[in-house]
Parts: sequence; structure tokens; C-alpha cells
Amino acid sequence: MNVSVAASNGPRTTVIELRGSLRISRGQSTAPAAPAAPVPAPEPAPAPAPTPWTAPDVAVRSVPEPASQPAPDERPLADRVAEQVAAVLRTPVARLEPNKPLHRLGMDSLMGAELRTRLEQALGIDVPVTELTRGTTTAGLARALAARASA
Repeated sequence: MNVSVAASNGPRTTVIELRGSLRISRGQSTAPAAPAAPVPAPEPAPAPAPTPWTAPDVAVRSVPEPASQPAPDERPLADRVAEQVAAVLRTPVARLEPNKPLHRLGMDSLMGAELRTRLEQALGIDVPVTELTRGTTTAGLARALAARASA
């Protein structure tokens, strides 16, 4: 596609031509340049000679059916709660003090909302917001959730 634009400002004329690349020339009127000679396309490489096809060796094995339900987590509930609290606080589980209130461990309301979501997903237990906001400890939260799970 060839596009030419000419603008005149007194005795000077600016010509812009687009031919796959940008050419800007300034000065008295400029005649459009002759189109460049076309570049011949390279010759395609010859196709490789066909090779006879052989079937690969295939080993057939049976694949077990996926379990309909994931295996239940056998760890104690207190350990699973502590793991989620540590993940939200971004600290190792070993550094948690289970009898220290969550807010004293550094948990704020946004972290409490994240913990609530994590616990509900990991444990399948509804966690009331009040359980996380009334000075609850990690151990106390685990006891309260165990009571809710057995109810």
C-alpha cells in the first residue's frame, strides 16, 4: 500500500510517503521515488522423502478411577486450625502460641475474614465472625469448631 501526504508551508514542502517503511523528506517539492525492485521470494526447500511409518510400542495399563471424595484429613482439628492461623499470619506453625489471643498474634479484621474463609473451605464448618473477634485463641477456636462440627 502506498500513501503520500504533502504539506506546504510557504516555499517549503514536506512529503511523507509510506511504502512499508517511513520516508520523510523536506525541501522544495519532491517527486515520489520510484518503487523499489521487488525482491524475489526464496525457493522453497525440497520436501523430505517420506519414511515408512511404524506404530510405536504401546504399553496398556489400567488407571484407577479417581476417588469421588478426597480422603479425610486425619490430623487433629487443633493442628489443622493452627496451620490455617499460621498461613494467614504468614508465620511458621511452631512460632504460634496456642493460648495467646489472635489479635495479640497480629491478626486484624481483614486477616480474620481470610482465616474464616480458609477454615470454612478446609474444614467444611461454618465459622461465625464472632468466634474470631472476641479475643479467641488458636486453641479456643479449635475447641469451638470441634463443638460446632459435632453438633
